[in-house]
Amino acid sequence: MGEHHRPQFPPASLDQVAGLVRVLYAMGGRVDAYKVDEEVEIDLGDLSLAIEAAKALGLVEAEQGDLQLTELGRSWAVGDLDDVKGELGQRLAEMSPFAELLKALRERGEVELKEVEELLCSSGYCDEAAIRRLINWGVRLRLFEVTPDDKVLPAERPKQK
Repeated sequence: MGEHHRPQFPPASLDQVAGLVRVLYAMGGRVDAYKVDEEVEIDLGDLSLAIEAAKALGLVEAEQGDLQLTELGRSWAVGDLDDVKGELGQRLAEMSPFAELLKALRERGEVELKEVEELLCSSGYCDEAAIRRLINWGVRLRLFEVTPDDKVLPAERPKQK
């Protein structure tokens, strides 16, 4: 079992994943996937991405056509992003393309935003909206920060919980 393959993160927007988590919570925490489509006011393609991203992050499990919130998903639904930011950030950091980007940041200290966009594109994320969404996830979960002069730096992670 030589080569380790990282899971690819689906380029859903953070707000769409948050909306999905809240809708599932409001509907009792376990819902038929087709009913979710009726409740969420986003395009079906975006909903699929949001579901896949939520599953990849461990916020939602899918079972026999139903979507069910996990404890982590429930924590986000009843609180806010700050309540789950640390856990989500750790999970995201292990997925492609974030793992590769964070490796480059550890090695180099800072990377030009343009290079980050190229790295994302080489990982299959060439769509401008997908690139924006992925950068937003990284910034909001404090994996990295983007300076006003378009440099990407590792975020200063707070030591205490």
